[in-house]
Amino acid sequence: MKIKQIPQDFIVKEIIDIPKLKKDGEYTYFWLEKTNWTTTRALEKIARLCKTSRKRFNFSGTKDKNALTKQVCCAWKVSPETLKSINLKDIKIKVIGKGNEKINLGSHEKNNFKITIRDLTSEEIPKIKQDIIFPNYFGLQRFGSSGNSHKIGILILKGTFQKAAKEILTNLGEKNKEAAKFVKENWGSWKKIIKIIPPYLSPEKSIVNHLIKTPTDFAGSIRTLHKKIRMLFVSAVQSYIFNLTLSELIKENLDYAEIKFLDTKLALPTLESQKDIPKDFINKEIELAGFDATLNKTSAKILKSLDLKPDDFKSKRMPELARKGDKRIAFIKTKINASKPKSDELNKNKKKITLSFDLPKGAYATTLINIIFYKNIKTML
Repeated sequence: MKIKQIPQDFIVKEIIDIPKLKKDGEYTYFWLEKTNWTTTRALEKIARLCKTSRKRFNFSGTKDKNALTKQVCCAWKVSPETLKSINLKDIKIKVIGKGNEKINLGSHEKNNFKITIRDLTSEEIPKIKQDIIFPNYFGLQRFGSSGNSHKIGILILKGTFQKAAKEILTNLGEKNKEAAKFVKENWGSWKKIIKIIPPYLSPEKSIVNHLIKTPTDFAGSIRTLHKKIRMLFVSAVQSYIFNLTLSELIKENLDYAEIKFLDTKLALPTLESQKDIPKDFINKEIELAGFDATLNKTSAKILKSLDLKPDDFKSKRMPELARKGDKRIAFIKTKINASKPKSDELNKNKKKITLSFDLPKGAYATTLINIIFYKNIKTML
């Protein structure tokens, strides 16, 4: 089984109400269509070409790098003509118009997915029911390309910023293992380190550039990262705790298989267990960790195992990152349209199928794929 063999196999389009358009509006709204770019880095590059600050650009939801994605963004006091002039590989910009409302995180209602699953034998294609209930796990994308965003978040919440910087700079992804090793072995030699970090790792380079100027100001180096990136680190801690809590709930109530997830395992309900999922699970909510959260016993136990307390989410050293408790639905019900199996032109003698469905914002399509194909996978997609 293969997903995302080519970007066109994983198509995501945001479903969003565009703010009211006004000719003299301060914000320019535009569709951002991309492949091979994260949302953040795409906007950083666009801002640079517009000769303005990245802080002028906003979006509703982060979208996969290895996919064909379409989402609405806005730019403050950047003209439509300037945006139309941008020419970047794997990026298309379509200006919608101007208005006075900013696009914020979570502004969209849901996402539409069209996903092609490849490299299947006839026996591996499951009987897909139109209605499927699945656990609302946070997907691996939530934890960064190196899968360590929650670890960075924990260190930030504890106020140990040198360790947080080290966690970032010594985990640079699969392509940059040698560079990460160099950083670890030459920690503190910032002028040497800046030379070996690839140019496309601009957030990491900003940390090192700050440390070249002020070698002991690790808190300041972390602050060079865009606030949204730093907030994602803290959110990843909440997500990690939520996933482990939901996994325990599944173990207590349903038949399940276990799959690898970061440094642990998660319980995945089998497709056959759909009939056993209690109706009240669909609307059941689990509280996310935060400084005013009322956690259930499982979440509280997990929080303690991470050597954290609810008050740590006040993030006293970086109060702009403080997170209250919130709630997230434990299970989601959705309708799936599945194509008939076809010959897979990319994998000899194999089949492919295409699944189409809508999910509310914050829900991960890869988790749904995990449920449908749980017999063919060993790790979280």
